Amino acid sequence: MRWAIAGTLQLLAVWAVGAVYVRLCLDASDSLPYTPATEYWYLFVAVTAFGGAITGSVLVVRRQMKRHRVRTK
Repeated sequence: MRWAIAGTLQLLAVWAVGAVYVRLCLDASDSLPYTPATEYWYLFVAVTAFGGAITGSVLVVRRQMKRHRVRTK
């Protein structure tokens, strides 16, 4: 059961890091004057944060499944 709690905490940590990344990038971009290129920057930040969170989630789930499988044998 502890592996499930550890996996859940790791998933939350991955998404929290993604949220911090978005917040820091958007704060940095808000300090710049608006240009049409700023919209592409916002899109880039969103895509990279979402991609990182999904990738991190998949890696955590695979790691937890592998650990759990090894313990049950």
